[in-house]
Amino acid sequence: MAGSSAGAHLTSLCALTQHEQPDPASSRIDAAVCLYGYYGRYYGRGPDESPVSSPLDLDATLAPPFFLAHGDHDSYVPVELARAFEQHLRSQSGREVVYAELSGAQHGFDLFRSWRFSAVVDGVDAFCTAALGRAATAARRAPDIGASAG
Repeated sequence: MAGSSAGAHLTSLCALTQHEQPDPASSRIDAAVCLYGYYGRYYGRGPDESPVSSPLDLDATLAPPFFLAHGDHDSYVPVELARAFEQHLRSQSGREVVYAELSGAQHGFDLFRSWRFSAVVDGVDAFCTAALGRAATAARRAPDIGASAG
């Protein structure tokens, strides 16, 4: 699953709560890609909110692999939120966390093609290839629940 800005916020929430879904297997997220995401609480929400609106307030122990990219000159979403989310994931998840902080990049750095964005696309491609390859291997190794002993 991938998203940018608010879409990255929603991607992170979905990825960190997928195990709570009624049928987690049908909505499985094998990897998350978040570009210049907002990871704070929704406006006016507090720490006791329900449902939780910030991925920083969610348990990340079951997180899938994450790829985060954020510009250090983002005037819309402070880069400190991305750094905090990266640390949150690294401190709780045993899965891969890739963080790319783009020097000089602003919010929406992918609006126009540039050498910077081309490098991010290459990084996302390599990340997804590796993460989804691991997920496919794990799925092949998992026992077939529907199989009967015979």
